Order: sequence, then C-alpha cells, then structure tokens
Amino acid sequence: MKLLRFGLVGVANTFVDYAILNLVVFALGVFTPAGLVVCNLFSFLGANVNSYVLNKRWTFEDRGHWSKREYLVFLICSLGGLGINCSVIYFLAHGFPNPEWSFFVNLNMAKLAATVASMAWNFFSYRVFVFKPGSFEGKPSEDTCPGRPAPLVRG
Repeated sequence: MKLLRFGLVGVANTFVDYAILNLVVFALGVFTPAGLVVCNLFSFLGANVNSYVLNKRWTFEDRGHWSKREYLVFLICSLGGLGINCSVIYFLAHGFPNPEWSFFVNLNMAKLAATVASMAWNFFSYRVFVFKPGSFEGKPSEDTCPGRPAPLVRG
C-alpha cells in the first residue's frame, strides 16, 4: 500500500516538477544544458516541499510533529535523487535528442527518464532514513533500539 501511495504522490510531484520546469525554461528562454540544470533545481525544490508534506502525512502516515531535522534528512536523501535526475536531464536533453521532436518534447522526455531513474532511490531512502517509525521522536523504539524493551509510562 505504501508503494502505491508513493506512486500517487509521485504523480502529483511530477506535475509540480514539470510545471515549474517548463514555466521557468519558457519564461527565461533557457536552452543550454547548464541552464536546464539550474532550472531543474528550481523545479526540484518546489516538488520536494510538496513531496515531503504528502509523503509524511499520507504515504508513510507519519503523524509526528513537523521537524526541521526530519526535513533536513529528507532533503539530503532527495539530493541523491536530484543528482540522478540532473545527470539524466543533462545527458538526454542535449546528448541524445530526437531530431524529429521539438526542444520541449525532448526536454520532457528526458525529464520523464530522469524521474523514473530517481524514483527508486527516493522511495528507498525515504523509507529507510526519514519515515521509519520512531526515527525523529526523541525516544527509543524497537526500530531504533532492537532488543531493548520500551519504557513503561505510568500516568
């Protein structure tokens, strides 16, 4: 179920990512590989904030408090996906364009390949490092301290 939710959140994030990327590229008239990577950074940041909120609350059902530390770990994990994403954009948008397609079709096909390539890394890293139960609550849990019983709370 988490993987299905992650996929649906990914669709929403992809929409945000593509919309920002195309808007910035079109508005600024950027057509160089390096310029596309810079525009991709802006679209990544917009989609990343959207991804954090939706994955925290819905995909991984993390009802804990909003934490700067947790978002920082999320962002660091996302940077691995960004590296994969930007690399694919850089090489596919100009390295292997289809001459029968327009620049924007080539750009968006490269972005699609980049999205698929980075998705597996993102799911793995978010599940293992960010949204695992008990990871940012400031108290031990069986996931963070195997073999130690949880403390009894008496009220």
